[in-house]
Parts: sequence; structure tokens; C-alpha cells
Amino acid sequence: MNKKLVRIFAIVAILVVAFASVSPVFAEISTDWEGNTDGAGAQKVETMGKNILGIVQIVAGLAAVILLIVLAIKYMIASPEGKADIKKTALIYVVGAALMFGTSMVLGAIKDFMTE
Repeated sequence: MNKKLVRIFAIVAILVVAFASVSPVFAEISTDWEGNTDGAGAQKVETMGKNILGIVQIVAGLAAVILLIVLAIKYMIASPEGKADIKKTALIYVVGAALMFGTSMVLGAIKDFMTE
């Protein structure tokens, strides 16, 4: 039961970070501290959002690949009884990876839609 809660919390935390990194910002051109009205603040926020989304996508992809490698190594060296447990873990991994990559694609599409 405790492991399920940890996994659910981790998935929710990843989704919150992913959604927060591309939340829309409705900035209007206004005068900054120096009196400029070129909208540089909105451009900085947009650039920062793109950078954060890119970093989250890269880190999530690397984590997925590393976990897949670890799971494959465990499966290769496991006994026949242990392989059944690893197959259960693999199912959870596949669902989690599909959610992660799907969320990443959806957030990228939302970002592209919002910037156009």
C-alpha cells in the first residue's frame, strides 16, 4: 500500500511540474523599470517556459531509458520466479512511460498552440 502511494504521488508531482512549466502567461506590453515598452519581459517568460519544458522532457526521457535498462538487466539475471515479479513491474513501467511521453507531447502541442 505504501509503495502505491509513493508511485501515485510521484506521477502526480511529475504532472504538476509538467503542467506548471507551460501554463499560459498573459503578459501585455508595459513600461518596465527603465521606461522601455518593447515587451522584453513577456519574451523572457516565454523563453524560460520553453527552456523548462525542454529540460523536463530531456530529464524524463533519460529517466525512462535508464529505468528500462535497469529493468532489462534485472530480468536477464532473475530466476524464473523473479521474472514473474519483474513482468508486473514492467507493466507499471510501460503505463508510466506512456503517460510521461504522452503528457510531454500534449504539453508541447499546447505550447506550440499558445505561441502561435
